[in-house]
Amino acid sequence: MTTNQPEAVQWDVALEALLNDRFNADGEALGMGALSRLADQHNIRLDDILDTLCKLNAAGAWSYEDKTGASAEPDSDMCRMLKANHRLNEMQLDRMRGRWRPVP
Repeated sequence: MTTNQPEAVQWDVALEALLNDRFNADGEALGMGALSRLADQHNIRLDDILDTLCKLNAAGAWSYEDKTGASAEPDSDMCRMLKANHRLNEMQLDRMRGRWRPVP
């Protein structure tokens, strides 16, 4: 007998809930400033938040806008580094300075 097991979620669902709450409270896409404040407020690494957002974007649950506000893909090299648990320096973080929002 085969038992159907739910598919494993590929991101941190607690961070996803926190991000959704912040988006709903702010009513606008989350930029690096909002993400940094969220990380500081909850003692979470900014890299972990960005990794979760990259994974949510890849799953089609969140979208990314570049610095100009145009719909774009987040920097794939930075997303790969985050997935491999690297910590980004300021220059690398600058490549992720767009805004994020959940897909309706």
